[in-house]
Amino acid sequence: MCTKKEDQVSLKEIRETFYKLRDFEISNLWQRSIFLSALLVLFFSSYGFLVSKLFEKEIENALVIHELCCAIALLAIVFSIIWIMMAKSSKAWYEVYERRILDIEQEEDLNIPLKYQMGEDCTPWSLDSNLLTTKPGRYSVSKLNTLIGIILMITWIMILIMHYIAAIYLFGSPNSKANCVIHTIVLVLLVVFFLVILITAALNGWAKSKSLSSPEESKK
Repeated sequence: MCTKKEDQVSLKEIRETFYKLRDFEISNLWQRSIFLSALLVLFFSSYGFLVSKLFEKEIENALVIHELCCAIALLAIVFSIIWIMMAKSSKAWYEVYERRILDIEQEEDLNIPLKYQMGEDCTPWSLDSNLLTTKPGRYSVSKLNTLIGIILMITWIMILIMHYIAAIYLFGSPNSKANCVIHTIVLVLLVVFFLVILITAALNGWAKSKSLSSPEESKK
């Protein structure tokens, strides 16, 4: 079947499309981060409320409060991992678009000078990595976004461990009047859920993309 010349897609149009897709992915990255930030603020607020109860003079259910803190920390860990996954996935996709743009711009038909091609001659007026100056620095915004998720995840893991140790201490204390069966189940489930979350996330078992492939896989 013959295709009319005017119906054919030019390299210039494809290049512009990839630029739009790249820009769309970058803008969506921060929109997703704002959404997750709102949820994590809610977790911090709930956690702060529970911790404030621990500083009251007469605490009736300290063990329950510690268990609730662990539960909130577990949920926050899940969303922190989702933050990391979304940031890394978004970076992967716009790197895909950047590679396509670079391949197209190297085509002789477009006749784009080397210094105007994507990824070439990325030199600002100045570079300064000193955090106490206002000059541009050599940092990756997408990597910083991922770093935020990593810091949040580590913070919530530490919170979970801290309150779990406190819960175990209270549960095993001689003066504990807690229901042994219920609290035993809760404390065991907290460990199980924590391990399941970490293992499945580490094995990329949550939302693995079937479209993306590693450079090693693409060479096969």
